[in-house]
Amino acid sequence: MPSRWVKWLKIYFVFGAVIDGLATIVLLRPTLTRVLLGLEVDAGRADVLFLMGYAAALMAGWTVLLAWAACEPVGRAFVGPMTAVPVLAGLVATEAVALWRGGVDPRRVLPLLVIQIGWCVLWFLLYRAVGRPAVASVRAAPAVLPLP
Repeated sequence: MPSRWVKWLKIYFVFGAVIDGLATIVLLRPTLTRVLLGLEVDAGRADVLFLMGYAAALMAGWTVLLAWAACEPVGRAFVGPMTAVPVLAGLVATEAVALWRGGVDPRRVLPLLVIQIGWCVLWFLLYRAVGRPAVASVRAAPAVLPLP
């Protein structure tokens, strides 16, 4: 497999980890949510902070998963479809509904949509070049944990 595709796969995972790490920080700081997304978050409401904390915890977990995948991008290429379909597609759907309902400023959300859709397209291009053989080899390999 050409090393340039492996390099792009690693860049995909590292960039995703950095973006998700930044999103985690934004979710933990209501003032950043207001500055970056234009959303007025009532930091005094326990329910809002609870939901933001849940979202931040999930985003932090995905950050670690993407960083882990970047360490061995070919063997862990299966993380890509898990990122593209449920995660990015879910974020795109959420943002599209918020735009449709008028709950967010399009000037702030459209750039996110472009990045996320572009990231999905990039994944499927990488999958064609790298992912199919990598995912097939992972499926063919027996699941054995190394002994300490």
